[in-house]
Amino acid sequence: MGVGDFFAGNLDDLGNIDEPTERLDVLNGRVRVRDLPNDPQAGTLQRYLVVDDVDSDDPEFGAIKWRNLPTGTGGGADCDWDILTGSRVLRSGSAAPNPTSSCPDRGWLYSVGTQNYGYKMRIFHDDLDRNVPGGLQVDYKGDDGGPYSYGYAMYGGMSASAGTPGPGTMTGVRGNVTGARRTGTGVYGMATGTGGSEDALDIHGVHGVAAPGGGTTRRAYGVMGLVSAQGTGAITNAYGVHGSVANTDPATTFRAGVYGTSPVVYTDTNSTGALGSWAGYFQGMVRISSNAYVNGNVLVTSDASLKTNVEDITNAREPIAALQPKSYEFIPQQHPHMQMPPGRQLGLMAPEVQEVLPELVERVPIPAEYDTTGTMVAEATSHLAINYNGFIPVLIAAVKEQQQTISEVTASVAQEASEMQDLRNLLEEQRTRIDHMEQLLAECCNRPAPDGLREGGINNVPELHDTEGDRKLRIQPNPFSESTTVFYMLERSGRSQLMANSADGKQLRVLQEANLESGSYQYEWNTADLAAGIYYVTLLLDGQPVVKKAVKVNR
Repeated sequence: MGVGDFFAGNLDDLGNIDEPTERLDVLNGRVRVRDLPNDPQAGTLQRYLVVDDVDSDDPEFGAIKWRNLPTGTGGGADCDWDILTGSRVLRSGSAAPNPTSSCPDRGWLYSVGTQNYGYKMRIFHDDLDRNVPGGLQVDYKGDDGGPYSYGYAMYGGMSASAGTPGPGTMTGVRGNVTGARRTGTGVYGMATGTGGSEDALDIHGVHGVAAPGGGTTRRAYGVMGLVSAQGTGAITNAYGVHGSVANTDPATTFRAGVYGTSPVVYTDTNSTGALGSWAGYFQGMVRISSNAYVNGNVLVTSDASLKTNVEDITNAREPIAALQPKSYEFIPQQHPHMQMPPGRQLGLMAPEVQEVLPELVERVPIPAEYDTTGTMVAEATSHLAINYNGFIPVLIAAVKEQQQTISEVTASVAQEASEMQDLRNLLEEQRTRIDHMEQLLAECCNRPAPDGLREGGINNVPELHDTEGDRKLRIQPNPFSESTTVFYMLERSGRSQLMANSADGKQLRVLQEANLESGSYQYEWNTADLAAGIYYVTLLLDGQPVVKKAVKVNR
């Protein structure tokens, strides 16, 4: 049965005569059913009508045919999607690969908006087609009453295929941003608490876990950040990992921009294979604004095998003596981004240290600071910093030099004390001799004058001789009445003193004092102002004494 004017159509083209070929053949126009059936759904039906849209010249073009409905198992002969009515699931690509089946299996790739099938599922969108804020959004509502104690709005997992080692690099979730005009974020994570009265135990904006498999993992990073210049543009400030805490909640009891923890492992410090355990490990310089607190020791690499051009530190007291410790306060209001500690500080001025110990001073660059809008809030600058640890070896050397000086002074004092004791012993010996001479003189003075004295006068009095000291010191004449000459000889050059003392040991005067060369000297001693009696003349050469007794008598 043909529907349409087949006769008129054949008159237009007598070379191609069209006749109805099906039980119902519609030549042109559309088929419309104005009264749709309202009977209940036929749940047992397994087929539905389709129209063949092959080339219009094909004899099958427009033919009404049927296809099987999806069976829900993915194993039907001609299914596209599986409909699981009971569990309300629509799925595709869930069946095992079957090259003889037209039903989608796990080998299918899914693409939205693009013909590039490089991934299991790829979504392409261009804002020129339609302006929307994102490519994929997942809103997930979790219920704590359900069978799961956890929930993932989006989950990415990757593992090696069975029987294969897998690719060399595997990534669970990766995000790329190119051509960012102001702020670009490859992966962004945000977590907030409940907002109610219930306390949240832990919230993580980004959480990374690295767990090794059965083999040996050379490096494992829970979270890894990398800054790489991959274009012609310039990077002002580069941060491999950046952490910050906004100072907005006064109730926060503890803040840490970056927090790292690792178990404390006390290894053999003498073992070259001891790796230890590091909560933070930095290869490069580390800069800390404000204070640094350490519960333990601060160790500085000092292995002799790592050093060359090793020399002793000498004259360490001179630079130390040139330094003047100061007390001061920082100016945090002029440099708020540096977070300098408030209050009174003790230390040194870097320019002064630089003059005497330049190797302990270094200029440190401070990068510019920008707010979240990209506006510069603090310009780049630099300042001088002091290596206070470097003072330790200098101070040790200075203390050793000071101790050497103290030892030398102590030895000198001990030597002088010994010499003074020798001098005291000598003086005590001289006092004993003086006492004996006074007794003899008293006896002499109480006896009548001998004939020689009466006849020849004072010049005939025999001299008193001390043969031990005559070579170095002698007095002539001796005894004498008014003046006499002191002869002395210096065996070496040095500081010499010629002194006169009374019999009771009191110093009368310094007769002569000078730095003299070795040789013989004499001094004319006028004693007109001295009373008759016994005196002692002492010659000191660099502290070593020679003593001679002098006797003055009345005319």
